[in-house]
Amino acid sequence: MWRVRIDGASDVVVRLPRRPGAAAKVESEAAVLRGLATTDLAGLVDTPSLLHVGDPHDVFPHRWTVLQWLGGSDAWSARSELDAHQGRLGEDLGRAVAAIGRITDMPAPDRAAGERGADHASDPPN
Repeated sequence: MWRVRIDGASDVVVRLPRRPGAAAKVESEAAVLRGLATTDLAGLVDTPSLLHVGDPHDVFPHRWTVLQWLGGSDAWSARSELDAHQGRLGEDLGRAVAAIGRITDMPAPDRAAGERGADHASDPPN
């Protein structure tokens, strides 16, 4: 991923996957970003807008994407500010988790109960 500064416009992120496995996920990642933009989560959590999906070319053999750049800082760098707002942070996190729980039609791989990313199983896998 590369941040690209554009004179007179907003910065963008260009994602150029180098490995075939990562390149194979470009379409599903684009579908998730498009889908998230229409959910309650979009009003609670900043997610980058998908601006373009590029086709493979002789110069670059995989599909690639251009995304909106989201500014900000990481949680460790902003920890003193976060400490001052722990109650609000907890409430915001709770709203985001609830919004994620209401999402039902995102493209995601099927997982057996108990596997990472799946429903909890009554008996853990061996």
